[in-house]
Amino acid sequence: MGVVALILSLVAKKKIREQDGLPSQNKMATAGLILGIVGSIVGIIGLAVSIIGLLLTAGPALGNIFENIVNNLNN
Repeated sequence: MGVVALILSLVAKKKIREQDGLPSQNKMATAGLILGIVGSIVGIIGLAVSIIGLLLTAGPALGNIFENIVNNLNN
């Protein structure tokens, strides 16, 4: 959702600039931009933690599967 907030806030800021919008509108678009950045960062961190957790729990099993595949290919 952070990426959507980034895109929409940038579109809003462009429209506000083109139409000589109110300063309060620009502040609201800036707040959306900041929240979009924060949301994107939190999302990336959450994804990284999920991937690391998956690799830690399933890593040994995946290693065994790939080791069996390599052994079968070599034989």
